[in-house]
Parts: sequence; structure tokens; C-alpha cells
Amino acid sequence: MKKKDVYRISVVLSFIGLATMFAVETVISPESYNLGDIDESMTGEHVELEGNVENFNTAQGHLFLELNDNGDQISVVEFDSETWIDSDDLVTVQGHVDIYEGDLQIIAEEIR
Repeated sequence: MKKKDVYRISVVLSFIGLATMFAVETVISPESYNLGDIDESMTGEHVELEGNVENFNTAQGHLFLELNDNGDQISVVEFDSETWIDSDDLVTVQGHVDIYEGDLQIIAEEIR
């Protein structure tokens, strides 16, 4: 097989792979939950939550906040964050359920 043919096959397969990844990403999205529905059995699950920001702070580029919804509350951490928020902002968080020092938290992948 010639180098030219190998190059063409590689380019075509790369485009097919990228298109497949894009299609899968748009179809697979985290399930939405209310804050009160999150429990320890969900550790590791990819979730989407909505709530109001309370008690946020930043340290060494990380964002720490409490998300509140109808009296339910959960801690959220976003590492290497560039998110800009204010107290009482209504935000949507996508991330994974985790337990830190015995308490539930969300490791955020995206906050908007």
C-alpha cells in the first residue's frame, strides 16, 4: 500500500471517529435530579442539578460553593475553575456525585 493511500485512509477514519464522538456526546447527557434526590448510592454517577448559589469562594483556582434548592443543599467543587458567579445566582451544574469527609458533594465538570 502506498503512503498516499495510508494517509487518505487515516484522514477519513479520523473524521469518522470525530463525527461519532460528537454524535454520541449530543445523545448522552446526564440525567437531571433535584438536590434532595442525591444520595450515597449515586456515588460516581454523572448528574445535572439546578439550584441557587450560596457561600461560594475560590482558592488556588478552584471554586467551592453550596447549591441550594427548596431547602435541600449540596456542596459543589469545580477544579481549575474559570466560572464567574455571584451569590443567589441560579446555576445548572453537571458533574459526578462524590463523598468527601463523609458528606455528599458534586465534582463539577460544568457550571452555567
